[in-house]
Amino acid sequence: MPQQTSENNIPVNDSCSNMSIPNQPLSTHWPNHPFSTQQHLESTTKLQQQHQVPLTQSATKLTKMQNLLHSELIECGWRDAMKDQCKELIRQKGLEAITSDELVRELIPVGRAAVPEGVRRRVL
Repeated sequence: MPQQTSENNIPVNDSCSNMSIPNQPLSTHWPNHPFSTQQHLESTTKLQQQHQVPLTQSATKLTKMQNLLHSELIECGWRDAMKDQCKELIRQKGLEAITSDELVRELIPVGRAAVPEGVRRRVL
């Protein structure tokens, strides 16, 4: 008896020829399968709920720290000192000769060094 072949001349095994391939997603045939849509949605929702509260708390804490730092730096005169440093740097190099990137690059080390130790301790 000649062996059966498919349209592409691939040999077909008789024991598999009676199997039907489902046209529906796996989750409808096997609801407990790891790729089940409902289970995936439930597990994703649980993960989001578990992480939402800590993320919200972290964001709130960060915002409070930023506000505290901002007010502390204004109170101690750091902001005004940095403004004066910026103006002096522009006078030295000329308004047309300096870019904002150069200003930032030169002022960052000065600004970090100028933060009073008391402010550092309170904020950090």
